[in-house]
Amino acid sequence: MLHRFRLVIRSERYLHNMHTYIKRVSVFCFLAIVAGIFSFYMFVKVSVESARIPSELSSYSVTVLEGETITQVFNNLQNGGFIPSARMAVWYMRFFPSEQGVIHAGEYVLSEGYTFGQIYDALHNGSFEERLTFIEGWRREEYARYLSEKVGIDFAREFYEISQGYEGKLFPDTYFIDESTSAQTLFDLMTQTFEIRYAQAVSEDESSVLLQDEIVTIASIVERETPRSDDKPIVAGIFLKRFEYGWPLGSDVTVQYAVATEKSGMSSSNDAFLDTDFNWWEAEISYNDLEIQSDFNTRLFVGLPPHAIANPGFDSLDAVLHSEKSDYWYFIADREGTIRYARTIDEHNYNIATYGLSE
Repeated sequence: MLHRFRLVIRSERYLHNMHTYIKRVSVFCFLAIVAGIFSFYMFVKVSVESARIPSELSSYSVTVLEGETITQVFNNLQNGGFIPSARMAVWYMRFFPSEQGVIHAGEYVLSEGYTFGQIYDALHNGSFEERLTFIEGWRREEYARYLSEKVGIDFAREFYEISQGYEGKLFPDTYFIDESTSAQTLFDLMTQTFEIRYAQAVSEDESSVLLQDEIVTIASIVERETPRSDDKPIVAGIFLKRFEYGWPLGSDVTVQYAVATEKSGMSSSNDAFLDTDFNWWEAEISYNDLEIQSDFNTRLFVGLPPHAIANPGFDSLDAVLHSEKSDYWYFIADREGTIRYARTIDEHNYNIATYGLSE
């Protein structure tokens, strides 16, 4: 009996000790879990809030597509170098659900040094900018027509008036504007971009005897003649050689410019340049067109046109400044856009007969 009593006492002590042990272990595990969660919370908080958009990014524009999830947006931000970790950003939003809100689709331009909070505010508040892409080889009227469609007719008219005399120096690129951007601001941005890009091209060639306006004018012709970067230096070399030797440049694109300018001037509309049906670069040129009495017609007149006929991109500017010397004096483009060069007029006539196109 005494033996059984002792066993009962020992069993109760064992159970009591085990219960105490389990309780202590449970408390320890709970505290460890809480400490772990808190440590992870602080790690996420510090990691996300201390990060800044770096200075060496090639682009600071962000596109948010309609229907994208917040995880997809954060992945895009990570891939673009704006945030160090999309996963950390997702966890941050889970820890701070009050910070969440709708992210609006659109085009955004962020800035160096932005915090995660500033990035999210920009996307959440919808203060996005309109993306405007101007194509190499467009003339000023095409810029205005494009602006009338993207921004509005009044904005387009103002831009067209401000940009008079700057054909060739409205650098074709992608620009971002918002509702506060004026036509003057966009014009200033384009011309400033032109000066920067022109300086980049000319920095490698200080020996050019041509004036900037002459270089830009020839580059605008090269831009319209061929879209292919590998052909541009050769084509530029041909035009420079013709110019140097007193030949007519003989470029059909200058005829296109002259014909379109004359037709637009005869339009009954005061805003002919906004006409969406007007073709500023007619592909088919008639014999009468080749005889148009215009200073821009380099088929008839020796020398350069009075000014650029379009707005050239960097490759065309660079091609004129770093043209490729060759034995060629003539060229045509076939129906696939391949340039066919010729050294003599006989070779040139053969190419015309073979490919059925004009110079």
